[in-house]
Amino acid sequence: MEKIPLSFQTPEKEIKNFPGKYITRRLDTGDPLGVVGEVYEVIQNQEAFAFFDFLKGSAEFMTAGQLWSGKAIWATVRFNEQIRLYGGKDVVDLYGTFLNYHNGMGSVSGLLLPVREVCTNGLNVIEEIAKSHIAIWHTPSYEVKMNMAKQVLAFSVESLKQIGPRFEEMSIKKLTNKELISYVERIIFDGKSGEEVPTHRKNVRNEILVLHDSGQTISEAKGTLWGVYNAVTEYADHVVVNNSEKALLSDRRITSSWFGTGAKLKRKALWEAVRILNN
Repeated sequence: MEKIPLSFQTPEKEIKNFPGKYITRRLDTGDPLGVVGEVYEVIQNQEAFAFFDFLKGSAEFMTAGQLWSGKAIWATVRFNEQIRLYGGKDVVDLYGTFLNYHNGMGSVSGLLLPVREVCTNGLNVIEEIAKSHIAIWHTPSYEVKMNMAKQVLAFSVESLKQIGPRFEEMSIKKLTNKELISYVERIIFDGKSGEEVPTHRKNVRNEILVLHDSGQTISEAKGTLWGVYNAVTEYADHVVVNNSEKALLSDRRITSSWFGTGAKLKRKALWEAVRILNN
């Protein structure tokens, strides 16, 4: 990636630069990625993710990719820590996903994403916490990079301490059929209490309930708050965006699951689950 002055051509065919404006572009294709200011510093992907070297033994590199034609590059690691429910039959792994933006929309940022092994649903339960606590910056310092890795590891462990007990509570919280329906309706419909749920929302509700009854889960989870919560996450990850082989790797599916419609739905599902546990 490189940053070059943003220029324009005058009616007299003279090339001039916009004061204080630059373009970031790919070196391999020359494609422009975004318009940035004078103080913006390009961070090459190798530099942005250099702290991964210090995660060895505590996390395993999994995969990497790009979003929006290279405007953001992401890389994912899986931490050694796990949450094990129902005697180890239902395992939740903790992943760290880190993004390096090249379009001026952000610097290097990270989010922590628990993923349920039985159905690969991304639970998105601590995305907002991660955004505000994981700060990664460009520096050549060995010591600083090591400290960044320690920061990420410490946060992953602390996050598991926070969410593990909640998941355990959800796994043993039984719900009646009426409570299951009410839970889903409060997530997908923002209407006033007693207001009729619109037909299209009822269709969404019914799809989620079908996933709860026959989706990718284990028998012990059915009829529990954990089971229906994961039916929502399965819907968000595999139904909100068309689940074709192409869509599985598309920008649209990833951005929906991590940042967009799917992520919002999953956060709302967690908030409603916590509300039930606290009552």
